Amino acid sequence: MENRVKAYLMETIVKDCKVKECDVSSDFIDFLLDLVLLNPEYDFVREDTCQTDLSSIVSAVTTKLTDQTRPSLVVLKLQLYFKKHYVSRDEAILKHRKCLYTKTAPLLREICNATLQKSTEQDAEKLYQKMVIFIVLLSGLGNPSVPGVLREASAALHSVYRISEVNHFVTLPLERKEGQLTELMLIVAGIRLFNRDLQRGGEGIDDLPSVLQEAIAKTQSSTMHVLEKIMNKVYNFTAAIDRTICASLEREDVCSNDPNPPHWPPEITSDHVEWAVQMLAAGRQQEVYIRKLLDDIERCDCNVKGLMEKLQARLLQLHGAIHCRTAIPTVEIYPQFIDLANTWMQLQDEVVVLSSINTFLWELQSMTINHVDTFDDALLRMLIDDGQVLTDAERLEEQMGKMINETGECQVFYPNITKDFDQIHVEYLGFCAWSLAEGMGALIPGNPNIGVLKWNGKYFAFSSREAASKFGVDPERFVNGTVEFVYNHPEYVNLLQMHDEIKPAKVQTMSETNSDPKVLHDQEVQTVLHPLESNIVKDYTFSTWEYRRRALQLASICQRATHSTQTYKSHFRSSVYTHAAPPRDREVQTMRDNYANTTRLKNFIYGLRGKRGDQQHVVQFEDA
Repeated sequence: MENRVKAYLMETIVKDCKVKECDVSSDFIDFLLDLVLLNPEYDFVREDTCQTDLSSIVSAVTTKLTDQTRPSLVVLKLQLYFKKHYVSRDEAILKHRKCLYTKTAPLLREICNATLQKSTEQDAEKLYQKMVIFIVLLSGLGNPSVPGVLREASAALHSVYRISEVNHFVTLPLERKEGQLTELMLIVAGIRLFNRDLQRGGEGIDDLPSVLQEAIAKTQSSTMHVLEKIMNKVYNFTAAIDRTICASLEREDVCSNDPNPPHWPPEITSDHVEWAVQMLAAGRQQEVYIRKLLDDIERCDCNVKGLMEKLQARLLQLHGAIHCRTAIPTVEIYPQFIDLANTWMQLQDEVVVLSSINTFLWELQSMTINHVDTFDDALLRMLIDDGQVLTDAERLEEQMGKMINETGECQVFYPNITKDFDQIHVEYLGFCAWSLAEGMGALIPGNPNIGVLKWNGKYFAFSSREAASKFGVDPERFVNGTVEFVYNHPEYVNLLQMHDEIKPAKVQTMSETNSDPKVLHDQEVQTVLHPLESNIVKDYTFSTWEYRRRALQLASICQRATHSTQTYKSHFRSSVYTHAAPPRDREVQTMRDNYANTTRLKNFIYGLRGKRGDQQHVVQFEDA
């Protein structure tokens, strides 16, 4: 049922967007619908769900989708693109390898299925040429359509694998064929790389270490330039929100529910402040993704440096092993060529990772260029007014030494006296918990150096000592207020990484909402007069003199003699007898001996004595 209802909601939302001429992909609608349904108010699994409830869900999603100029919608698009297209370095490398093997699979299949039943030298040479092309394609060292590359690869293969061995190759099983081709590819690649280092070959092989170093430097520079632009924008909007919302809420005479506080300039409205909050959220979301890309670039740079050192060490080892030697055992030299080729292929993997980072960075910039990167600078200056624009580092320095002292119901942890303070996981990505709850979702950076509050097993950071003291008065109200705000602003779910908090809160709210109401009734029950059996001891008495009399009577009985008396049932008693048969010996015949008499034969030769001639013959006699 849940899937059918969701499919109905998707279909209805798509129709409404088409009617309003809003071009939105179905993936984005599905992504936003899943976030909206986290709100317990839009739960359609209840039995009492009606058409009005479904219409409210459709209206909430459609309203957010149709307003394409709102920065919050750009935040959601960034989150969807990151979820669908961002992959880790291992996944990017694996995807590239699978793509490479898929493209070379037809040629590999043709080589492995080849037979040379009536083989000629031409057929063997054709198969050998296909093996050379496959090795060049799989190793990525040049283009096999270039004659020089093909000639060099063929010479390297010929030095380790003769054409005459092709006849044996076609008789191998499929798995051994594939394994042998892969091993030959690594050996040939290692030979070509070694020849390139000797400047005796290397046709079509790029100077990958130099290319990678230059590419990493440019990518890092361009990414830092993008991050600087984003952080400049973030600092300005943080200053504007800090002045208009957070600074005013720290005053005791200002109500947090007042949409237009009296100290605001008349030209500033709540819509302007809400726009600034959404722009700040979009900037912070960009910052999270760009910093993640920077971490990937730094890891790529470290890997390239390590691989370059490993490559140089292997080449030096090969030079030492081959120098002034005319013949080298294959067991000694082939593993070194294979290791050299594997190191080079790892450098190729870093090229793939760097390419995916650049592509992702370009897509992020193109998605935010219209509604986030370009904004009304005059309105921003009006919100900032004469306020000072501080960076995150300057905010930390400003609150240095102003440690949290009033914590209310919370427990405070200080960085200097708390063991493994850096390992503490701070909620809301380290943003001020009080500003987030009271400031319409204001993302003001917290300062863990002044202390971190612990409440209900979770740690919270704050931008100032005053914000922490206000939070400590009633932390449950502020935490629940943040959860309620995130329910109504789904872009904050992924931004603040609150999936683990939102889902349990929804389940708890649903269980409270869907629980059956308690109904009270008046009921009468008739009981038995004495439900338990009475246990009356008839010999009981309260008089101690009675107990004394009974004791004297028992003492008198003990002094009397005991006599036997014949009763009227004594004559029924009789002795019991048991009849048993005496044992006796028995004989059992199990076997007997027997024999058979056979005929005895006697043979005589007739005519040996007294007879002349050749009429001798054998005469047989039998005993009667």
